[in-house]
Amino acid sequence: MPGAENIAHYFDRSNGARATDLSARRGKRAWSTHTGPRPDPAASRGAAGDLAGDDLSHTRTWDEWAKLALDKRNDKRKASREAKRSRDHGGFDSLIMGETALSSDESAYDWGHFESETAAPEPGAADTKARKSRGGWFGRVLVACLMGIGGYDKSALAQPRVTLVTTLDSRLQAIAEDLIANADLGGAEAALVAMRRNGEVVAMIGGRDYSRSRFNRATMADRQVGSTFKTFVYLAAIENGALPDDPISNRPIEDGDYRPKNYDDRYSDFLTLEKAFAHSSNVASVRLYNAVGGAKVQQTARRLGLKADYDPAHASVALGTPSVSLMELTAAYAGIAANRYPVQPTGFRRPQPNLWDRLVEPPKAFSKQTHANMQRLLATSVESGTGRGAKLPMKAYGKTGTTQESRDSLFVGYASDLVVGVWVGRDDNRPNPGFSGGGVPARIWKDFMMRAHHLADAKPVRPAFTITAPAEAEPVRDDRQMNTAPLAQAPQIGR
Repeated sequence: MPGAENIAHYFDRSNGARATDLSARRGKRAWSTHTGPRPDPAASRGAAGDLAGDDLSHTRTWDEWAKLALDKRNDKRKASREAKRSRDHGGFDSLIMGETALSSDESAYDWGHFESETAAPEPGAADTKARKSRGGWFGRVLVACLMGIGGYDKSALAQPRVTLVTTLDSRLQAIAEDLIANADLGGAEAALVAMRRNGEVVAMIGGRDYSRSRFNRATMADRQVGSTFKTFVYLAAIENGALPDDPISNRPIEDGDYRPKNYDDRYSDFLTLEKAFAHSSNVASVRLYNAVGGAKVQQTARRLGLKADYDPAHASVALGTPSVSLMELTAAYAGIAANRYPVQPTGFRRPQPNLWDRLVEPPKAFSKQTHANMQRLLATSVESGTGRGAKLPMKAYGKTGTTQESRDSLFVGYASDLVVGVWVGRDDNRPNPGFSGGGVPARIWKDFMMRAHHLADAKPVRPAFTITAPAEAEPVRDDRQMNTAPLAQAPQIGR
């Protein structure tokens, strides 16, 4: 209760008299009190009304003052919470993801437990539960971005309340969900990432069923990449002067501790680099890796964004022993597709760099000849090599990957402006007999691209040229796996 010196005035409701002290005469807001029984508010208002021209709006009962103080305290606490939330997370009212609006509240910041709401079911959506999960994988990653996880700069999102428009394409997301849900995976899981060449992610699937498991296998699972890593081996060789028509030995490796073998022990004297890449020759890749130098290959991979920590002295790296996420691997291929690296995946629209930005920090790129030769290898792999299961009626580029006993099967590639990576495997790393990068992953990749580019009704076109394996070597099949000698010290990796 305020002291006597703080009382601005005393109002006697019985006769309407009012006493005013110096502070009140100076225009300061006054306290009001009553020493007797609490009067009836209605009677008080009546008495006040008799004082024509007197403003008694400042007069309140103790109950009214208490409620006002409580309301002000709550308002301050709420404002403080919202300010902290904005500082910590880049506060936002909602995320607009394609045609899907995702609402958020404080609990949504727990790795983005978003529930999407669509005005109408997407074509192919099985049920309401499936529709509600649409964008769930995407939303969780966006919240990680808002929280500054993964090196994302959240300063641009530090507005008190904003609506964020993401890069998610609801049509492509629906296609990806439909393909993964209907793929013949047995007991395996699958993940898919689709992005533009500049890294804007337009679709992402982290598993077969978001409602059953929210673990995102596209961003949170580091798995061995198999022969998709050969792309970086050959790219490093081309940067150092190798050409697609250069010959390389395809004979067995009979010296040293690491002696990888080709499928079915089928060999030939020589292959061109183009043919060796298309048919994913293990012995040729190891020889090329040793010739170029593991350090140079590692440097090339890291320039494209692969941050895996491994010892480049081990020749098994040439066959894909490093472990990275599917998102990271797909972004590295996006750097090759765009010939601009490194590509940083993002879920928010990325403004185009202006002239000043390009002058101050010019984009890194391969020479035109290096880029053209690497694209030639990737195209041949799809047209007539291990990736022919992903062939499209348009120009396509990609590479298969299969690890030991098919524990991981991958296909990563691009066509037009879309770069897509597909992974199939088990969470417990058990073998998947019969799976390979040129099998289920390549078919999922192809079906996604066909529907994404509205090519479902188009007729396949003949490839520009065909690569024929030497007569003494059996053409490599899609399900080929590497077999290693007993002396091998590194993990056994397929393609």
